[in-house]
Amino acid sequence: MRTSLQAGAPAALQVRLRGTPGAPLQRALRQALRCAQALGLQAPRLGTPPTGRRRWSVLRSPHVHKTARDTWALRTAQVRCGWESASPQRLALLAEGLRQMEWVGVEVHLRLQHGTALR
Repeated sequence: MRTSLQAGAPAALQVRLRGTPGAPLQRALRQALRCAQALGLQAPRLGTPPTGRRRWSVLRSPHVHKTARDTWALRTAQVRCGWESASPQRLALLAEGLRQMEWVGVEVHLRLQHGTALR
């Protein structure tokens, strides 16, 4: 059952940006913070989980030299940030804006939680 967002009920938006460590991830974070600031939202809670690493090894020459290997590693970094607001419409607007932005090499995961006021 889908309900409309009611003003006054607490809401929270959690954003997870994931990509290779470096400039694209930092650029995406800066743009997300600018969008939130333009909507009048407070500074977010930031968190950086450990950088993940996946490794692959391939035999270079399986017939002659069994120990010759090529090794590759792929590193992925994450940045998590969250906003809370009494105005869920602002958070929904921020989530829609972040969803429509296209950042090369960065995945965006959004989670919008809305609680109804007890009566």
